[in-house]
Amino acid sequence: MELEPEREVLLTPSEILGDQESPLYFGQREIYEVTRNEPQRLRLLDEIIGRQARTQLQQVQKLETRLRENARAILEKRRKLTEREEIEQRLKEIKHKIELYRRHGLADKLHQATTLAADEQRLTQAQHGVSDAIAEWREAGEYWISRWDSSRDDLRDAESDQKALLGEADGILAGLQQRMKELFTEGEGYLLNSSQALQALFQRWQEARKPLDEAIRQVKQELGEQSLDPDELIRLTSEQTVLEPQLRTLKKIQSEVDQLEKERRKLLGELREARREAWKLRDKQARLISEKLRDRVNVQVEYRGQRNGFIEELVNFFRGSGIDRKSFERMASSEAVLDGIHIADKAQEGINALELEYGLTTSRAQQMHTYLTEDEGKLFDLQLLAPDDTVQVSLKINENYHPLWKLSDGQRATAMLLLLLAQEERLLMVDQPEDDLDNRFVYEDIVRILREQKGKRQLVAATHNPNIPVLGHAELIVALEAQEEHCTIAAEGAIDRRSIQEFVRNVMEGGEEAFQRRAQKYGWG
Repeated sequence: MELEPEREVLLTPSEILGDQESPLYFGQREIYEVTRNEPQRLRLLDEIIGRQARTQLQQVQKLETRLRENARAILEKRRKLTEREEIEQRLKEIKHKIELYRRHGLADKLHQATTLAADEQRLTQAQHGVSDAIAEWREAGEYWISRWDSSRDDLRDAESDQKALLGEADGILAGLQQRMKELFTEGEGYLLNSSQALQALFQRWQEARKPLDEAIRQVKQELGEQSLDPDELIRLTSEQTVLEPQLRTLKKIQSEVDQLEKERRKLLGELREARREAWKLRDKQARLISEKLRDRVNVQVEYRGQRNGFIEELVNFFRGSGIDRKSFERMASSEAVLDGIHIADKAQEGINALELEYGLTTSRAQQMHTYLTEDEGKLFDLQLLAPDDTVQVSLKINENYHPLWKLSDGQRATAMLLLLLAQEERLLMVDQPEDDLDNRFVYEDIVRILREQKGKRQLVAATHNPNIPVLGHAELIVALEAQEEHCTIAAEGAIDRRSIQEFVRNVMEGGEEAFQRRAQKYGWG
């Protein structure tokens, strides 16, 4: 039976893995970086947790995005509220003056005049609205009619054999320009007609109010030298008519701001809780890893433990405020549950609250309070800052656990590699995991774990140490040889194939004898 020739099957990793977690990949460089870098250790733990961690961190990011949008909305509406106090004060003055006219019995006589003046103001505003529309319409027309001039110039400069087609395009644009010109001319005509009609209406209004103007003139004669002026009452009433709708709008905006602030407090609480849930996931995973690697590696996650990183964030955030670094270090060392929300709350409480909570001097507390309260946008930005969790890894040596910072490079790599190998359910790819690791560790830890995990997971390793595939019972060994700038496959297959065994013997330290001795020692046959 003739076999069909091999053909390439195009599948993405997600199509192959399905709902499974994506593979873990680490090279020797990444392993060393993780041992030295707190944020990277945290990212590694999140990667190990997988989909749950990604989902939770996405929730944190969504809440941060919603809080930024909320801050923009509050600041925009508050800018509109800057005139509210001035309008309220002016309306209070107007009402007081109008009350004086009522006390002198003039309000009834001038009621018709004042309501007429208010209506005239409305009619005048309608006229101005149409006049503004005419100017805007003309400006828009000039833009759209000349919109395609440069395009037509380019089309007329065509030089190819097909320039006739470009000429047709020029004709299309010319027709479009002409049609736009006609439309804007027609629209301007409607606007001008409306403006003229309103002007005629206003003239009729002026004729209709002449009898009332005569009555007002007589009232002025009756008042004689008294200080109360009917014209002022008319002006005050007109101004009141304009300002009261503005104040109603501003009160509505204030109500919206109040709602946004209420929503912000809720979102800030949800953000804190989402960050804590992320820590719970990390803490749970750390406990599982420690249980799997008992007597070798211990992993702990400290909630908001990256205080040094948070100090740097605060230094950058308050740059230009004049606050020294030691003040932030003092804040980070306080017993308070420190994050940006907490600091912002204390700043809003006042200078004394900052002093008492963080042990700041009065001058430093004053600087911080001023910096945050002069620009509420800074206060909102500060609320999003928080120290991240820290992952502490310890390796057991001679019956005692030692943290990473006390270990050699090889011991650090040992701890991290053991941590990676503990993830039995995930496909793991590692590049030269044996660098800087002694054979004792390879024999006693790597090989033992690999043999225990056979049948439970898949592991792909690029290595120069033949002990790892041989003693780990690799299902497939691919032996590579370098030729100039390229790499070729010298042999591939399971360890029971002679070609593979021969290759391994040649590269294994000790040769044939070592191969047999190690195979017997570790039960491989």
